Amino acid sequence: MLTCTDIKSFEFIMIAFPDIEGKLRGHIIPISHLSDIYEGVPFDGSSIPFTGIEKSDMIFRASKREKVRKLPGCRYRTGIVFGEVYWPDGKPVDVYPRYIARKFEEKLKSSGIAPKVALEPEFYLLVAESSQNSESKIRSVDAVRRNGVYFYINPLIDNTLSFQQEISRFLVSQGIDVERTHHEVGPGQIEITFKYGGIVEVSDNLLYLKQVAKQLAKRKGWIATFMPKINPQLAGNGLHVHVNLVDSKGRNIFCDSNDRYGLSQTAYYFIGGILYYASEIAVLLAPTVNSYKRLVSFHEAPTHICYGPFNRSALIRIPAGKAKIEVRFPDGSMNPYIGLVAIVAAGLRGVKKTIQPPEPLERNAYKEEGIPQLPSTLSEAIEHAESSGILRETFGKGFVETYLILRKRELREFENKVGRFDPGEVSQWELQRYLLDV
Repeated sequence: MLTCTDIKSFEFIMIAFPDIEGKLRGHIIPISHLSDIYEGVPFDGSSIPFTGIEKSDMIFRASKREKVRKLPGCRYRTGIVFGEVYWPDGKPVDVYPRYIARKFEEKLKSSGIAPKVALEPEFYLLVAESSQNSESKIRSVDAVRRNGVYFYINPLIDNTLSFQQEISRFLVSQGIDVERTHHEVGPGQIEITFKYGGIVEVSDNLLYLKQVAKQLAKRKGWIATFMPKINPQLAGNGLHVHVNLVDSKGRNIFCDSNDRYGLSQTAYYFIGGILYYASEIAVLLAPTVNSYKRLVSFHEAPTHICYGPFNRSALIRIPAGKAKIEVRFPDGSMNPYIGLVAIVAAGLRGVKKTIQPPEPLERNAYKEEGIPQLPSTLSEAIEHAESSGILRETFGKGFVETYLILRKRELREFENKVGRFDPGEVSQWELQRYLLDV
């Protein structure tokens, strides 16, 4: 991690901010204009879109307390810094995702609690092959082309080993605590696990990881993609979220050693809230058409609204020996600032309303009947969100309306270009839209 004292070792600084969908936007500033980053850089907020064209002037400004990190793969020495978005009068833009997450955390801190989250992002390393037509042709970097290579460390088959080490070393050098990496189920698919942190911190780290992974892969002639489902026959890319709550002294509120799974009553109410509001927040956690190609049975992605100990077929898993929960239906297209707030807000609503979840499921959820199901398409998820009270109370009417406009626009484009949603097929439209962008 680089501080403001050695920032002048860079030739350029990329000032970055997440848009409504969680994609990074920003400017590249020559180091000779470093002061602009902290004094404010104007931009058109209607193009993000944070606002309408009739009131579009906004200011990006970074605090000198923000971390400045190195971007690999750039021809010239380049750093990246995250910051906040303001109106010209200095007031924060209330639909800016990072501001929403920061304000949410500050409110919880004032009440004596803090969410601690850890992410498990999964992504594929691919090689693009030339084609005589416009269709995308991709293959895994591995020597195998099948599922079932979970935890592989065979250098004759697994070509990701050196990449795992390279990206871990780089992230650690920039102040990110990487706990482990490993090969996932799919060919050329890897997972990176970060240490627990706050919502804004962890979200910043995820978006930075995406930049680093894509740059390091590009240097090898590869593509790193967090697209939820690149092929219907291969494992999907999830973004499992581990979460618990701590009090003002850092004690885990989810912990109760007398419980058979080590969880407190607060933790069960928290689970109850997420299950109760799962369909309403689904559009934030699985926001793309392609997300619902991943959420299919028998692929370790949840389809049923249930929870269970050690159960990877459930929406929420209680990990063995840990006073925490794992929410399994987000994917890499999720805006982390918004998605993590949604998960915690739903859980806390469960605590406030003492929503007791049903008995934990210890069987394979895919084979069970009578369990409520998650939305199976983006269209269904949008319908649930449109009538949601918790979304508007948590994020505000303006953000929710803008977000749903973007989701409906994407859905219309898919229907116009592709037509009917088929969970067993990944279209060329999806590959062209998501492969490089997610």
